Amino acid sequence: MGDQLNFQTAQRGVIIAGLSVSLLGMGTSAQATPSAKSAEVASGNRAIIAKRLIHVRSIGTKCGKTPIAMASGRGRMTLRIDDTRSTGTVLSKHIDASKGVISAGVGWDVSKSRSITVSGSKEVPRGKHGTLTAFVKYSGKKFDVQAMLVPQGDKWIVQRNKTAYKPIGVCFKYSER
Repeated sequence: MGDQLNFQTAQRGVIIAGLSVSLLGMGTSAQATPSAKSAEVASGNRAIIAKRLIHVRSIGTKCGKTPIAMASGRGRMTLRIDDTRSTGTVLSKHIDASKGVISAGVGWDVSKSRSITVSGSKEVPRGKHGTLTAFVKYSGKKFDVQAMLVPQGDKWIVQRNKTAYKPIGVCFKYSER
């Protein structure tokens, strides 16, 4: 009977420990594994939930969807764009990690903007109307977010297949009619 009472008290302690971690904003009781919670209550140590990026891999380049510069006109003429723009990193929505953790994982500072020089030209033939449009070109990385209970070392994946795109240059699209 005494062992049963201690076990019930320990279970209540696990629930209280899980709620207190959740209230402190360090995680949720649903994220922590039962063995990690039991170890935390049994040892009496304070646990910290740390996050890091794992399975970081390059996913190549892509062009943005929003134009950053445009020139148009009727030929015979040369369309020219010369401009400098500042643009930032594009991240997946709702990443459960700080920008510092993401920066360390992908290898660049995701909180800083980058300056991009937009410079391009295209000859428009006589009698045609041409449009030259510039878009930001991005290099991307895909990753998973992993959480770890410190000092116990229990690990679990919080999110999968999140992305970060760094601006690296410019893409041009030309159309004529």
